Amino acid sequence: MYRNKTLEFSKENNFYDPTIMEFDSLESILQAVQDGLGISIIPADVAKNRTEGQLIRYKELSETIKIDFLIKHRKQQPQGLKKFIQFLKRK
Repeated sequence: MYRNKTLEFSKENNFYDPTIMEFDSLESILQAVQDGLGISIIPADVAKNRTEGQLIRYKELSETIKIDFLIKHRKQQPQGLKKFIQFLKRK
């Protein structure tokens, strides 16, 4: 879903034949963007916090993106996930 949104944004902004790179952490993604390697879709709060004093610009998407969490059957939600969901509900 994020890849499709990123590719759609690229096409709308005349970025043809983009190279797709995948990273395993938010910090890696942010560093790559800051280094000028490309664009990414990240949470708005992260983008707003990272633009201060850095060479990163952001543009909010016009639509909300739904996030689903998958948890192994009969497994409780990790505490970090519970806190993240509570954080999202406050927004």
